[in-house]
Amino acid sequence: MASVVALGLVNTRAQAAFPGANGRIAVVSDERLYTMNPNGTDKTYLPGTEDARDPSWSPDGQKIAFSAFSGGDSEVYIIDLNTEQVTPLTNNAAVEDRYPTWSPNGQKIAFASDRDGDYDIYKMNAAPQSATNVPKKLTTNTKDDLEPAWSPNGGKITFARYRDGGNSDIYIMDNSPSTEGATNISRTTSSESSPDWSPSGEKIAFANSGNRPGIYVMNKDGSNKNRVAFPRREFFYLPPKDPAWSPNGRKIAYSIRLAPDEPASDSEIFVINKDGSNKNRLTNNTTDDSAPDWQPIIP
Repeated sequence: MASVVALGLVNTRAQAAFPGANGRIAVVSDERLYTMNPNGTDKTYLPGTEDARDPSWSPDGQKIAFSAFSGGDSEVYIIDLNTEQVTPLTNNAAVEDRYPTWSPNGQKIAFASDRDGDYDIYKMNAAPQSATNVPKKLTTNTKDDLEPAWSPNGGKITFARYRDGGNSDIYIMDNSPSTEGATNISRTTSSESSPDWSPSGEKIAFANSGNRPGIYVMNKDGSNKNRVAFPRREFFYLPPKDPAWSPNGRKIAYSIRLAPDEPASDSEIFVINKDGSNKNRLTNNTTDDSAPDWQPIIP
């Protein structure tokens, strides 16, 4: 069985920003889910989300899908923000199901799972797994496919495929079972991960942890890559990760681990404009804050 720890992906995420007004930001903090205002205030714990990872807001902004470790495996769950009820979607002993992402109509969930040995992308109805709701495998290969993100129009899914040696590329495929139909759109020898669609569906943000590390934005075909956030050597020692577009398409949230000469060596959340300007720090504490995802507010 593959290990996300060995791949260095314990707290990464990937999503799509659904169009709308900017709502609250979900984050993983000390392995629990919280939401906070877009300026970092009013950080609120979501009950029943211990050992959580990979938060993903539903298109209507009323639910969050996430994964959580329990009893040696990882499952996918949904929490309803109105009732605070947590519902398990998957239930597979000794299997790691990770990185849930919603379809734009809110009816499906795609996720990564190692239930067949290596990690592949699956999709299922956004309801508990059953005899009539069996996850359908979308990728089949000997590499690890993780961090799926559904395009805002529902027609495509992008994801990170990990090569031998741990490096990864961003791929894109049709929303249908695919063996050879996925296309490498990042096409570098570096390591790209955590793809996130812009609300318009025309851009993809991603993290690069290799040469010239940082948060990048590219066209959906992989062209015109621009680095919009990067580590400052005197302050940070790990590249930024977890890019998340705002629902209005104007900002990108991300996390970055601070250097030991900061008050604490932990991960914090920042927000920048989509062109890299106007960087603002949202969290400032001694816990690890990571994996931001932005709530869409539907008029």
